[in-house]
Amino acid sequence: MAPPNRVFRTFGHKFKTNGLGFRERHFTLKKPEKTFRILVFGDSITFGVAIGNEQRYTNLLENILNIKIKKRKNMTIDRLEVLNFGV
Repeated sequence: MAPPNRVFRTFGHKFKTNGLGFRERHFTLKKPEKTFRILVFGDSITFGVAIGNEQRYTNLLENILNIKIKKRKNMTIDRLEVLNFGV
């Protein structure tokens, strides 16, 4: 975990840490209604060393799953969040 609310570089890619010190967007501890969360813990691959945020597998997974959710009519959730806690 890095210091919270800071800007860093990893192999030329700039990234920010949130208030908890993770390379993840800010989120509320209480999840929004009709939102499902997946928490991903891991090492430097999960963290995304040497790649931009949009290339991390957690960001890609979130985008793919949200596209699939929108196509299904009988879902009880509106949004899925994949939160990255890689270090």
